[in-house]
Amino acid sequence: MKIIKSAIILFLYILSVNVYAQNNLMSDVNSHLNNLPFTKPKISVPVFPNKNYNVKDYGAKGDGLFLNSESFNKAIKECSAKGGGHVIIPAGVWITGPIIMQNNVDLHLDKGAMVIFTADYNEYPLINSGSNSYAVMNQIYGSKLENSAITGEGIIDGNGQAWRPVRKDKCTEGQWKELLQSGGGLNGDIWWPDKNAAEWEKMLPKIRKSEITKADIEKAKVYYRPYMVYFDKSKNILIEGVTFQNSPKFLVMIKNSDNIVLHNTKAMNEWWAQNGDGLDLSSCKDVLIYDCFVNTGDDAICMKSSGNKRGEFTMENISIDNCTVVHGHGGFTIGSNTDGGIRNICVRNCNFSMTDIGLRFKSRIGGGGPVENIFIDNINMKDIKTEAIRFDLLYVDTGATPTIDDKTDSTKIPYFKNIFINNVICDGAESAFFIRGLERGSIEKITLTNSIIKSKNGLKFQNAHDITLENVELLSQIEPAVYIDQSSNIKFKSIVFSKELKTIVRLLGDKTGGIVFEKIPQISSNSNIELLNGSKENSYKILNNF
Repeated sequence: MKIIKSAIILFLYILSVNVYAQNNLMSDVNSHLNNLPFTKPKISVPVFPNKNYNVKDYGAKGDGLFLNSESFNKAIKECSAKGGGHVIIPAGVWITGPIIMQNNVDLHLDKGAMVIFTADYNEYPLINSGSNSYAVMNQIYGSKLENSAITGEGIIDGNGQAWRPVRKDKCTEGQWKELLQSGGGLNGDIWWPDKNAAEWEKMLPKIRKSEITKADIEKAKVYYRPYMVYFDKSKNILIEGVTFQNSPKFLVMIKNSDNIVLHNTKAMNEWWAQNGDGLDLSSCKDVLIYDCFVNTGDDAICMKSSGNKRGEFTMENISIDNCTVVHGHGGFTIGSNTDGGIRNICVRNCNFSMTDIGLRFKSRIGGGGPVENIFIDNINMKDIKTEAIRFDLLYVDTGATPTIDDKTDSTKIPYFKNIFINNVICDGAESAFFIRGLERGSIEKITLTNSIIKSKNGLKFQNAHDITLENVELLSQIEPAVYIDQSSNIKFKSIVFSKELKTIVRLLGDKTGGIVFEKIPQISSNSNIELLNGSKENSYKILNNF
């Protein structure tokens, strides 16, 4: 009787701890959704029955040798079939092939657990991705799920070096020589760990998409490398606590999904990892990303959207808070695909260091659409390789290999507007602020306020309109601090420039006009302003600069 009573007490205790943890997380989530500049996203966290399914009970072995794919997936299936719960991976080294997530399952890695995906390409089958096309099964895959999570304190390693290409310009001479000696194949200055992938990359520009067969993809499987974590068309997703590292492609990719929380997640790839994005979301709604750390080889935290009906927004209501990025092409990025429409994103309290770009906005004709109502506040940057802030509507993906029937959809025109950037402190960048718009496709109504940017070069605007900078210190070293080409309605108010600069402003182009300098003592006369390439004296005004 005492044993039964003790068991009941233990069960009730575990249940209370589980409920407390879930309630505590929900309270934490709500606190990070306060005071947003748009309607509060509808976010809840998954709740799971207090039932545990230990993978050891399904034949799994954490010895670093045994292939656990069957055991892992059997435990996940049974957990879901019985109403859900927690699939536990204890401490150990667990080798596996693809893991297929199910409804109402929390895949939980205990502290000391390391899951390593096998480098055996044969363990990754091809799956039909629609319209007679195929893709390599992703390492952790979930589609049309509800109430699903990956949690814990463990590590998931994708064995990415078995899949990823390496560019010669990202290696030392010794590293490149070592890669060539290890085998694989070469396409120009790109090394692949598999010869067939290299040969396929050479052939692709000469092949029509309609001519590519399943057998072709099977042979060149390494070229079509998998994502590490891929959720699609799912709801109520939680990723918390886990370290994802060394992925074949992106570390985490979530598409066409709603109600998502990423908390205390670490996304780790080598800085030279080709297409090694960190946390990417596409066409998702109601998302919170907070307390995450990213160190990766491509865009770190990236928002994309594709495939909308005209006038809709497939990506909206996103909050990103208190995240740290070390290395990456962009600390926070929007694009390049924006044709699905993106709006209502708030990025607050983030630190970026040694990234190529700090805040990166990119798109192009053929993949563009509306991006609006973006709010960025309290961003710290250190040692940014190129621009602290960059907008570019002429983005070209130099890593992509086109096929000969790729066509530009000229109806997919990019535009960025109503973007508010406040309180940016950047200690070191090649350039402070770069905007490159298009005559078709616009960048307008961009505001930068209350910021300090120390850089080698200042700002450069091309085809930009309705831009405001107020209470900003642009501490650049090379003249001019301001370069404006074919742009209009740009206001500078209460700006401080480096004292040693003589030529502060250079205006170019006959379409440049409506440039206003207000309350800037360093611009007190025309002597600080150069007019070139058809720009005129009436293209600017100096107000109260004394």
